[in-house]
Amino acid sequence: MERTRGRNENCEAPSEPCLLHIEFLCYRFEFALFVDVSPFKIISISPRIAELLIPCCLAIFCFFPAMYRAGPPARAREVQIDREKVCPLLLRCFISREGHHTQEDFKDNNDLPSDEIKIYTWKNATLRELTDLVKASKSAARAPRARLSFAFVYPDRQGKNIVRQVGSTLAHAKSADDSKTLAQLNFDTGDYLDVAIYSR
Repeated sequence: MERTRGRNENCEAPSEPCLLHIEFLCYRFEFALFVDVSPFKIISISPRIAELLIPCCLAIFCFFPAMYRAGPPARAREVQIDREKVCPLLLRCFISREGHHTQEDFKDNNDLPSDEIKIYTWKNATLRELTDLVKASKSAARAPRARLSFAFVYPDRQGKNIVRQVGSTLAHAKSADDSKTLAQLNFDTGDYLDVAIYSR
């Protein structure tokens, strides 16, 4: 627990807010909590208060991992990658028809769904780029009225894989999710991609 600026009773109030900065590291995420304490003359924080505050905050963030994997707004997670200099990552992509695979299908990492394609790409790859790559490999994705739904598969805090839908595209038309990137959707290296192909 760190306080970025304190206030002494004998000194003038600072011109900018006095913030308490609390950082958390839990299940691959870092959280920072800033609390404005400018209106109060707080010199130090009781260890007992710290003991009560930190577990409460950790409980909030730890017991709802899927919610926080959704990430902040897309504009806040834009990633600039020079594809000429940065090596691509391996994206294991699992294909299904008329519906996503379930969590049970991914319960054993040594026994994954058989219909898999491997894609080498970057975190700034868009769903439209991924759609074109899937279309090149799967004829069902090239059907005139085909729709592709994308989901990330990753472990929760208990280590069990969960499936979270992140967007959808149309095979032969523009969609609202075309320009969303893996980074903007909070993809982590090592996550799987599950793609459901619908005939609409």
